[in-house]
Amino acid sequence: MERLLLLMELAKFEQLGQKVESLLTRVEEITRTKDELTRLLGEKEEELTALKENLAVFEQERDQVRIKVDELLGRIDQCIPGEV
Repeated sequence: MERLLLLMELAKFEQLGQKVESLLTRVEEITRTKDELTRLLGEKEEELTALKENLAVFEQERDQVRIKVDELLGRIDQCIPGEV
């Protein structure tokens, strides 16, 4: 009887060991996934920074074009009085 109880306890320890191993494997998988997602996030943040810089340049260029067009329209208005 005592031997049977000991075997049952050993079986429980074996199950516990298997579950711990399974959990450790899962933790490793989750850690790898987290690392990959962190890397991808870094890449996307770099892309976003570059896009924001490009947008700022385009907005500057657009403003310069708008100023130049306004200047040209003003010059045209001076050359052609009465025209709208």
